[in-house]
Amino acid sequence: MKHQLLILGLILVLTSCATTSPKPVKRKLTERERILEYYRLLRKKKSSRSSVRNKRVTVRPKKVKKYKIKMVDISEQKVEIEQRLVFFCMENRKSKRFSADKSCEEYTKNILMKCNGSFISGDTRLTRCVKSRLK
Repeated sequence: MKHQLLILGLILVLTSCATTSPKPVKRKLTERERILEYYRLLRKKKSSRSSVRNKRVTVRPKKVKKYKIKMVDISEQKVEIEQRLVFFCMENRKSKRFSADKSCEEYTKNILMKCNGSFISGDTRLTRCVKSRLK
């Protein structure tokens, strides 16, 4: 019994003298540290999630837009195009690129013929084609 009391007393002395480790003091994080920690956690979540997923890549073809052809009155369109051609020649009558061999009228008629080959009469794109090529 004396032996047991001695062991019990020894255990009591050893445990009473033992110190507990102090709690770590939480220091305040700066704004930058909080942001870095936040993004570190996001990366951690993202990497664990992506390893679980089975990535399948499917390529969907783009939808082809179907444009409606806007039609206008053919006679009005013809008048408008002719006026643009004449006005272009009036603006560039003293231009060096139009000599006696290559007159402005021939140049504008060629533009009109090219645009007529691409678009039908009455289509608004015909007028736009002539306008853009005359610039």
